[in-house]
Amino acid sequence: QGNLAVDPRFTSAGDLRLQFGSPCIDAGDNALLPPDLADVDGDGDVSEPLPLDLDLAARRFDVPQIPDTGFGAAPIVDMGAFEAPAPYSGPIWHVDPGAGVGGYGAMSSPFATIAEAVSAASSGHMIKLAPGTYKGPGNRNLDLGTKELIVKSAQGPLTTVIDCEGQGRAFRVAGGQTSATMIADLAIRNGSEAQGGAIFVSGASPLLENCIFVDCAAASSGG
Repeated sequence: QGNLAVDPRFTSAGDLRLQFGSPCIDAGDNALLPPDLADVDGDGDVSEPLPLDLDLAARRFDVPQIPDTGFGAAPIVDMGAFEAPAPYSGPIWHVDPGAGVGGYGAMSSPFATIAEAVSAASSGHMIKLAPGTYKGPGNRNLDLGTKELIVKSAQGPLTTVIDCEGQGRAFRVAGGQTSATMIADLAIRNGSEAQGGAIFVSGASPLLENCIFVDCAAASSGG
């Protein structure tokens, strides 16, 4: 598939490796990978799709912070000769409501929404929120799944607020989490749900520490 109408964001004019945020990442077509006629991975299979790039790194590698725009089953191959590596893998994922689109969770390139951090994080990781007010679909109805995460602000609940805007709750914790999961040092306001207006907990025992709940309501089972 071609993508020549936009800047591919190569590392430099002489280095065709992709920068993070390149439109070529996860944007190729798996069906167009040639067969591994040279058996570059030495497994004896010369009919398989080419498994390695020019750096001898995995040819199909998913960068979870980048939406898949290519074709085929994930992971989707990148366009070009080199597969882009994941730019950051935690364990502390940074979020800033004032950040632009395209951040990857490092301190120098924070996510703009909490949902992006929840998606990228693995059990045992921390999500650290910069001061500000977090609003919108990416900052409410956050389901931790089965992950054991610490979600906390950098400067406390007086400066860090999740505003649900009356359109749901902040967090759902119902995946068997233990006290290794913590939500701390932030304020949640304007949560509204049938159950658990600010945070819904079921079959789990997370720690809630130094949090402020303001104008949150539920029809039953707590606000």
